[in-house]
Amino acid sequence: MNEFKVLSESELLDATCFFCDFVEYANNQDEAMIIELNNKFIDIFKWTKSMDVKQTLSYGMGVFSMFIQQSNYSKCIKNVTNVRYTLLLI
Repeated sequence: MNEFKVLSESELLDATCFFCDFVEYANNQDEAMIIELNNKFIDIFKWTKSMDVKQTLSYGMGVFSMFIQQSNYSKCIKNVTNVRYTLLLI
């Protein structure tokens, strides 16, 4: 995911869907990793023009919010809200 700028749209969708499913269904309790994924999803969201990728990222950020303690997620919420708000402006 660190090299997301060189991936095709299809590859980016596959990778982001994988991490959405991994967090949602693997019962992973590594909150630091989920926060890092959330931040990476924000970076990708700001970079990509693909609405399909943005939709997947939005879903993923919602999934991640369920697995990050509220006290820690409050540090992320402003950035998540700002990027997801841009979908309303399109």
